[in-house]
Amino acid sequence: MVRAISARCTRRREPRPARPFAMRRASMNASDHAPDLASLRGFLALAQELHFTRTAQQLGISRVRLSQLIRRLESQVGTPLFRRTSRSVTLTAAGHRLCGLITSPYEQLLAGIEEVRTAPSRITGRIRLGLAEPALGEVSGPVLQAIAHEHPGCTIEIHTGPLDNAAETSRSLRDGLVDALLARLPVDDPDLVTGPVLAAEPWSLAVARSHRLAHQPTVSAADLTKLQDRPLLHLPTTHPACRATFSGPFPAPPGPAVRAGKADTAHHRPGRPVAGLRDLRAHVAAGHGIAICVPSLHRHFFGADVVFPTVVDLPATQVALIWHRSGPDERVLALAEAVTEHRLRRREETKKPGEARRTAGQTTPAEAR
Repeated sequence: MVRAISARCTRRREPRPARPFAMRRASMNASDHAPDLASLRGFLALAQELHFTRTAQQLGISRVRLSQLIRRLESQVGTPLFRRTSRSVTLTAAGHRLCGLITSPYEQLLAGIEEVRTAPSRITGRIRLGLAEPALGEVSGPVLQAIAHEHPGCTIEIHTGPLDNAAETSRSLRDGLVDALLARLPVDDPDLVTGPVLAAEPWSLAVARSHRLAHQPTVSAADLTKLQDRPLLHLPTTHPACRATFSGPFPAPPGPAVRAGKADTAHHRPGRPVAGLRDLRAHVAAGHGIAICVPSLHRHFFGADVVFPTVVDLPATQVALIWHRSGPDERVLALAEAVTEHRLRRREETKKPGEARRTAGQTTPAEAR
């Protein structure tokens, strides 16, 4: 028994026969079966020319590179596609079959890519665009005009809403009365999706001409904390797009609203909200308080008795494209893409020449992969 076991243990193993070329396909990953366009282009060109040197010259690549592409494709399909001799190159039966199967789809693929690349306009038809504030048309106007010029088949129809009731404009988006909305960020609504930013504005301070800060072109956030005698006024609405217009990064503390008038100005404590836009304007013009606002609202909302020093150390307010989460129209998504492309181009155009040259010479992580 021991001798038999010892004989089996010392018996030399026979080498496993190599698997045929075609059998290796079963062990390949699914990703290995997906040929790239370069390999398909090289295969179809060689199938027509049946000459490696002429085909490589036609494609503008080296003969070695063409051989690599053909070998890679043959490895992916799991069978030789060409018979190569010192004098000729011919298609195998598998090569003939593959050529007949992919020639038409490959040409359709190239035609589709060319059609998309040369399309005069990706946005066609009408887009109903709501504005959470009337002044947002002025802020986003340059971007929208540029997009309309680049996409002449698209008509952007503007719908404005009341400044003191931005929630009404949001309802028009939910009800399908507009396709998309321009609003200031943040928009804290789970049903709405925030798209690309169209524009940004610095914050400014609205003060009466008699105020001691009226003669300063700029102020800092630290200056505002020292104004205990002049309360910072806020709107009472809870809608972020409207509230951010007049409160900026400063949170409005809770408390009852007050109305303009001699009887109740003494009860107007720092940081207390006012009842509405008219009351806010009246308090600021009378010197009873100050307000944070944006340049686009200066002449739309305030009169000549109010001046606007710029607040230099607060993050800018941003205006973005908003749509409903239930499913935006394809035109809205195309508009969002056009906005992103426009801002990227503007960013490149405004770079300094030296910075642009450095950026052009850099390799992005995607290109490195």
